[in-house]
Amino acid sequence: DADVVGSDFLGQAVIPVADIINGQLFDKWLDLTDTSGQPLFCRDKSGDKQPSRVHISIQYKPVGSEVCRGGSAATAALAAAWEMLGNEVEQGTAQGSIFGAASRG
Repeated sequence: DADVVGSDFLGQAVIPVADIINGQLFDKWLDLTDTSGQPLFCRDKSGDKQPSRVHISIQYKPVGSEVCRGGSAATAALAAAWEMLGNEVEQGTAQGSIFGAASRG
């Protein structure tokens, strides 16, 4: 790919907020889908069709945790968005992604 900075859509994976909000490590292989939610496939070395997958390892840390102290303004804004989203999940009002929560400001 010739563009050094940029991005191409390769697929998407869904991580339900309820799976990470408890602070436990989320460490799983997830299937990739296209923008309409249809599974994506690739071919292995023998030419057989296999589901496209991505490995994700993530752990939620609350704003007051040691990890979030002393960080940049961007880190603080992201932590605040996570906290807001966590509150929405607890109240059953969560809609969209953390980035959607951050943009509601």
